[in-house]
Amino acid sequence: MPENYWNKNEKVLGVLGLSPYATIDFLRKVADVTSGKKDWEHIRIKMDLNTKIPSRGRALDYGEEDPTLYIKNSISDLVKRGADIIAIPCNTAQYFYSGFIKNINIPVLNIIEETSKYMMNQYPKICKVGVICSENTRKHKLYNKYTQNYGIEIISHENQNEVKEIIEKVKIGNDGDVTKSQANNITENLIRNGAEGIILGCTELPCVINEKYYNVPVFDSNKILAISCIDRIKGQKNA
Repeated sequence: MPENYWNKNEKVLGVLGLSPYATIDFLRKVADVTSGKKDWEHIRIKMDLNTKIPSRGRALDYGEEDPTLYIKNSISDLVKRGADIIAIPCNTAQYFYSGFIKNINIPVLNIIEETSKYMMNQYPKICKVGVICSENTRKHKLYNKYTQNYGIEIISHENQNEVKEIIEKVKIGNDGDVTKSQANNITENLIRNGAEGIILGCTELPCVINEKYYNVPVFDSNKILAISCIDRIKGQKNA
């Protein structure tokens, strides 16, 4: 096979974005983790950046409209447009996962499951992990579901309002030095409290937390989801 083979039959990734900056970060990481010297060596992506889907957090906090059907409809539309695999770069949305994948006949990757598996495969001896995430990802213990059978202790920042403030800032494009400093303080605090690794369990957080700055592994859920997509589409894993 030629080095720059143009594989026209390669699987197509469908991306359902729920938040602009998190989705942009995810798309950049899909490109970053793809090995290729030519445009055509990158994967084809069908996009739906659907910011009009009801808020996942408000549905859980205030009983507002359930986003499940909206997410499912967007996934179905991506399938009709030719997507073979679906990625949703949002952690909190996975609370509704079992509902929106029902009767969907292609793989819909779960960002929390992919991040947890990656962490446990790469660092099998890890025992205590700090998870920085939305209030609902924390409250509903979405990461514990995948880590509890491995005896991994999950710790969180004691002031969730500080985490929420950072997430909300990034959602409106405020990822400047002050926001980065706040995010760094939270990360360092978790490390001081014994975290042997940090999970960025909200896809806004990679915009303000640089994994290279810390002496423990930082698991960027957006980047790990991107790796999982490329692994499957490039044939390194079965979809």
